[in-house]
Amino acid sequence: PDADTNRITERGFPDWMFDRNPWNDPLYMLNLNSLELSARRIMHAAGLQAARISDDGFKAFLPDDATYDADKAKAKIGTWTASDYLPVAVVNIPTGTPVFQFPAHKWLDQLLSKNWARAALVFMPVHVVATGTNGSALLARDTACKTQVSEIAKKHAVTVVDFRVPTALTLRDENFWDPLHYRLPVGEQIVNNIKQALVTGENDPGGTWQILAADPRGRKWR
Repeated sequence: PDADTNRITERGFPDWMFDRNPWNDPLYMLNLNSLELSARRIMHAAGLQAARISDDGFKAFLPDDATYDADKAKAKIGTWTASDYLPVAVVNIPTGTPVFQFPAHKWLDQLLSKNWARAALVFMPVHVVATGTNGSALLARDTACKTQVSEIAKKHAVTVVDFRVPTALTLRDENFWDPLHYRLPVGEQIVNNIKQALVTGENDPGGTWQILAADPRGRKWR
């Protein structure tokens, strides 16, 4: 709700890399972190250190899946009852709940206005406890967010795929390290599922994903 004034997370963002002033760059580049990274690059070039990030630019920050501890994961997820999260026909907003504000949706609208060859939006899966129980303000906010995003997507003929729903995937503790982070094998499954969703443009018969918005021109991904 404060995205209009607080545009970045606590991790920061290097605005200096994207401004029009090249002379301020050294002020940010000459530091101990740069020295450390330079040493790592030299070690890697000399064959003394493995690459931290793969050639595609991605890095799995989760622990090795072989170290997964189901009991620890369940403790982080907490105790819950499946019936409290099963889909309902209408999501009611609890009395007294403030109107939901999503200022970042303005950025999304601007971003999708660019001349994309193709684009898609995906709500990634989380454990159901992270989406809120039936009748909760958290679930109402989640639903309002999806509704607004879908309307923006339809305006730009962009497909929206939703995995953030109660399914066999999100109702299973063993698929997650905690309420927000799924395991790597699940991630591999999701990559394939996203491809299938975009190619077919249809909901998953098993319920793993839903298409919230489809390209009105009927164009399919290949």
